[in-house]
Amino acid sequence: MLRQFEIARSVQLRPYNAIAFSGPIAVFVSVFLIYPLGQSGWFFAPSFGVAAIFRFILFFQGFHNWTLNPFHMMGVAGVLGAALLCAIHGATVENTLFEDGDGANTFRAFNPTQAEETYSMVTANRFWSQIFGVAFSNKRWLHFFMLFVPVTGLWMSAIGVVGLALNLRAYDFVSQEIRAAEDPEFETFYTKNILLNEALAGRDQESTGFAWWAGNARLINLSGKLLGAHVAHAGLIVFWAGAMNLFEVAHFVPEKPMYEQGLILLPHLATLGWGVGPGGEVIDTFPYFVSGVLHLISSAVLGFGGIYHALLGPETLEESFPFFGYVWKDRNKMTTILGIHLILLGLGAFLLVFKAVYFGGVYDTWAPGGGDVRKITNLTLSPSVIFGYLLKSPFGGEGWIVSVDDLEDIIGGHVWLGSICILGGIWHILTKPFAWARRAFVWSGEAYLSYSLGALSVFGFIACCFVWFNNTAYPSEFYGPTGPEASQAQAFTFLVRDQRLGANVGSAQGPTGLGKYLMRSPTGEVIFGGETMRFWDLRAPWLEPLRGPNGLDLSRLKKDIQPWQERRSAEYMTHAPLGSLNSVGGVATEINAVNYVSPRSWLATSHFVLGFFFFVGHLWHAGRARAAAAGFEKGIDRDLEPVLS
Repeated sequence: MLRQFEIARSVQLRPYNAIAFSGPIAVFVSVFLIYPLGQSGWFFAPSFGVAAIFRFILFFQGFHNWTLNPFHMMGVAGVLGAALLCAIHGATVENTLFEDGDGANTFRAFNPTQAEETYSMVTANRFWSQIFGVAFSNKRWLHFFMLFVPVTGLWMSAIGVVGLALNLRAYDFVSQEIRAAEDPEFETFYTKNILLNEALAGRDQESTGFAWWAGNARLINLSGKLLGAHVAHAGLIVFWAGAMNLFEVAHFVPEKPMYEQGLILLPHLATLGWGVGPGGEVIDTFPYFVSGVLHLISSAVLGFGGIYHALLGPETLEESFPFFGYVWKDRNKMTTILGIHLILLGLGAFLLVFKAVYFGGVYDTWAPGGGDVRKITNLTLSPSVIFGYLLKSPFGGEGWIVSVDDLEDIIGGHVWLGSICILGGIWHILTKPFAWARRAFVWSGEAYLSYSLGALSVFGFIACCFVWFNNTAYPSEFYGPTGPEASQAQAFTFLVRDQRLGANVGSAQGPTGLGKYLMRSPTGEVIFGGETMRFWDLRAPWLEPLRGPNGLDLSRLKKDIQPWQERRSAEYMTHAPLGSLNSVGGVATEINAVNYVSPRSWLATSHFVLGFFFFVGHLWHAGRARAAAAGFEKGIDRDLEPVLS
């Protein structure tokens, strides 16, 4: 199946054949592998052969009441519906094949031995439009429907078998009704609120204090089940990453820039130096395909782990696996868990360092000639430089850590960050919280949630500023230009044009009396004139070679402008990350506002919005945690929750 996907990608076909094969593969794996594993032995696996398969079907029906399972019903509908669609399609094509020639009758049966066959779509459309009263055409959606029906049916069957493998027998109506007749206290499917697994019993408001919509709050004191929820959540995240990765690979057009194609994952892979060459040109998409497949495989492992711990594993880990067990009020255990997380974060930071230094390098937008992949060999490890970024002002031209424009500083900063995280993790594992820390913090599960949300909120706001302003960590070749960069690119493009038309760009005045093309900044530097003057402190790799000690160098502007600089500025001018319907910073954005959204705009906005909501969640859970620690609870009266009425 993966081979079909790979070949389809290589010959520019859509991957629907691989999707079609996924249906029977899913059914086979669920019946022959997952079901016997879930039922604890190969004794429950079907054997090959007609009689053996029939015996398995009888056993399966008698044990699980499979025919009344809605997943089986959807599977039957899919398979039979697909058979009907195929029969209709084949009959229609066969009926409307005719021998081409003068006086040919399209309603006469064709000769099977004729040399050439042609298809009368008009006849087919006329036939079905009179049958259904609706005109059909040979559209993609019609054939996609023929693919969708059987594949969906097979997948539904596979999902149903997996559910039965894990004894999710909520739809076993008959056995429940028989048992209810024998035991009046037995609750059937209809009285259980669709309870799919008896292992989940007790996770209701009466036993946990939380209603169903509170989600994982019901599992606060069940470390094993909470582990399952988190692992399954990780599986969903990684599955999205892999699926979206492959989706972007399937839709990627090498001839167009990444930022013009709505891509949000491939730019990150390209920034890490995979699949790109000089100028940010994508020369090989295979690393992107491998990344997507690896994420999908990882998501399957995480998904199985999540299902196991959520449904089959121990409810609490303290008894069976004390190392992984915990009690929220155990301060020493909590700081140990914090230490483990810090070490993992530190190792993650060093992964980027190793990639940049040893394993192929990363993409450097500042490389001569318009950017290239290079190894970072001369890391900046000076603490005065690295921590100097933290001491910068976040305003004006200072820009705090967002102002970094050197890969040596970025990778060196990750060396420092990884080292601090690892050493801090070891510290927290080996030590116990000091008295002041025990007094200062609230030690409960909801308090830890609030701390985490607060940290994620800060990360989101910093990432928003980073992706919006920084074109080194987020190269414009992949994410599109920054707002200031697009504005300066427009001024540069018009300067190049008018200079070729004979304009004296050094002395020409604009309508306000200031320089039309060039002017002086408040600090005396030569900068671009016009409305883009507000962005005079921009630094961009396509512009810096034209600067001298006092700003833009007039002689370089007249003699040294390279074609790649002209091309890049023209592209950036027309791809501003601005959603305005009029000009912003001098950049006319109407032409881009309809069918173009910059990945830079998307990532900055999404991180700001998520950061804001995380901050609100931090305040909410912090208030509840502090109230609970003080002996009272703020919030909705759980006896009168509208969701329960």
